[in-house]
Amino acid sequence: MKPRWKAFRYRLEAIAMRGVAAAIPRLPRSWLLGLAACAAALFYRFDARSRRVALENLRAAFPGLSARRRDLIARGAARNFARTFLDLFWARNLTADNYRNYCTIEGFEAVEASRARANGSILCCAHFGNFEWASLVTGFAGLPTLIVAQEFKNPGLDAIFNGARAVSGHRILPRTQVMLKMLRAVKRGGSAGLLVDLTLPPEMPAVALRAFGGLRICATILHPILHQRTGVPITPVSAWPRRGGGYRITFHPPMDFPPGATRAEIAQAVWDCHEALIRRRPTLWLWSYKHFRYRPEHAEREYPWYAMEHPDFERLVREGPPADA
Repeated sequence: MKPRWKAFRYRLEAIAMRGVAAAIPRLPRSWLLGLAACAAALFYRFDARSRRVALENLRAAFPGLSARRRDLIARGAARNFARTFLDLFWARNLTADNYRNYCTIEGFEAVEASRARANGSILCCAHFGNFEWASLVTGFAGLPTLIVAQEFKNPGLDAIFNGARAVSGHRILPRTQVMLKMLRAVKRGGSAGLLVDLTLPPEMPAVALRAFGGLRICATILHPILHQRTGVPITPVSAWPRRGGGYRITFHPPMDFPPGATRAEIAQAVWDCHEALIRRRPTLWLWSYKHFRYRPEHAEREYPWYAMEHPDFERLVREGPPADA
């Protein structure tokens, strides 16, 4: 793409997104839910590439599912993502005084008790349910957190999304500044939060996670590093949609590990917790994301069309948990 046209397109995208971010909080809650359903239907109908990725991911993860069932799950995942996207901006209506009108909270007492014992918190989400509100509610509940944000190709969008993600008191970090600042924050009694299913290049600090009975995901090992260096337990968090437009935010039991546990073992155990949730409600995971971007050289399972071999990923496969663990 020519640089001048690219810069012009990026400016248009940023202007449009600022308009969306300003308009969405003004909508009644019922209107937003209807808009999300319509946006999802259009997205699924016209975004052929994302639809293809979602269906390929489902075919690789659940080879026994019928084409009809895969299509239904992909459509449901599109609806969930549309609602999550719009809810990120609608959340400007939330405050520490009213967020419980829209959310029920489960397990937060255990997080507070764990934080008191360990003097810090490490919170982990997947792209499951309304992962944006799972993060925001943590801040409204009194636990502002350092969170990782993946940068957009269009840098003009970063400030818009990061501003929305910080309305409950969070601080947003780019990936280039994550390790040391999160480690320092957790050691000082603060909280760090990240997504465990964000695909990383295999030359970065990553692990080849086992997923869905034989596939591999190249994901971060930041949370195992934080745990090993601080002794702070890792708490998985999920947000389940309720009827009427609300959510059930679940803080799962904090996970602790023995001193001899490897980073790969810790990351695998945390992923296994999230995968169990995905298997329960597959329509709530972001199937249109390229989760399986890398494949082993001698893969026993069929991977999506976009997967590629990479020597560093092959090394991670050899170093990580065995396929039959």
